Amino acid sequence: MQPLNGPDANYLLKTLQGYQGKGFTVWAIGIQNEPQNSDSTYPTCLISASQEAAIGTSLRSLMDDNGFTDQVIIGYEHNWDDAGAYPVTLMNDAPNAFSGASFHCYAGTVSDQQTFVDDEPGKAVYFTECTGEFGSDWWSDIKWYMDNIFIGAPNYYAQTGAMWNLALDGDGEPKLPGTDSCGTPCRPVVTVNSNGTYNWNQECAWVSGGGRDVASGC
Repeated sequence: MQPLNGPDANYLLKTLQGYQGKGFTVWAIGIQNEPQNSDSTYPTCLISASQEAAIGTSLRSLMDDNGFTDQVIIGYEHNWDDAGAYPVTLMNDAPNAFSGASFHCYAGTVSDQQTFVDDEPGKAVYFTECTGEFGSDWWSDIKWYMDNIFIGAPNYYAQTGAMWNLALDGDGEPKLPGTDSCGTPCRPVVTVNSNGTYNWNQECAWVSGGGRDVASGC
């Protein structure tokens, strides 16, 4: 991927410029969502820590030269279970490019964030993705979200707690036909019904509760 570092970085710079041109102020950008995920049933991109570091270094330089010095680059964006490996390598390979690393909930435990912090105490931690599935128990979900995301992740230094799937219908649609992602339909924060009504799900209940103590809720 070495020859593509420039084109990849330029593409991401144009993304920032595109949002800026529409009046949006972007706070952060990532290189690749779940870079260790390779799945033929939906769009994924398998890249190594060294490849992500090279793209991040090129992008940081472009951002600094084009008026985006206040915007940060967040690395990794994958599961807790590799917190002591991929994101640590990424920070070591490109120490001046990345603000820190973000984590997802689908493998490992929230305490794995401590492993990253121990290795990279000067880097930020973010929690950026988790989704529930339809058919689970409301109060068990609420407790899990408290223990692992909205209280648990900040207890392990995370500056953010975010859910995936803001709005879907009751069947977990829309999604790419044929994908094996969310075999049991993913549950959104808000279910939008075919008659135009909507239902808040347990994700929203806890985000709303936490929102009383942080900058924004549901």
